[in-house]
Amino acid sequence: MDMSDIFKPLIVQAGLMILIAFWLVWARVGSVIRGKVDMKDVAKNGWPHWIEMAGNNFKNQYELPLLFFVVCIVLFLTNSVTPLILGLAWFFVFTRIVHTLIHLTFNHIFTRFLVFFSGALSLTALVILTAKGIF
Repeated sequence: MDMSDIFKPLIVQAGLMILIAFWLVWARVGSVIRGKVDMKDVAKNGWPHWIEMAGNNFKNQYELPLLFFVVCIVLFLTNSVTPLILGLAWFFVFTRIVHTLIHLTFNHIFTRFLVFFSGALSLTALVILTAKGIF
């Protein structure tokens, strides 16, 4: 296994973030262009709920995933990537993708929470294993 393999899930996560950014632009600009949203209404009342959800999901991508990026870089720099760590990294990214799909479609809160929490646990394990390798 190559230490640089840790960058594969990192790149997929970054790609997800870029995809959500484009989704948000499409949702906002597209809804205005199609006449579904009037900017005067947005100024008074904010975006419609479905567009607000896309914005919330985009903001959410800069919470746990930011820590994930840092951990991946530290793992690479310390030559600490193992098959277990790589599996946890891929699992984290998988949960972020599923979380996004839930958030932007049927948005069942409890299901979304379970997926989020599973990803948070895998990230916690990554942080602990990273710290164990450093200390």
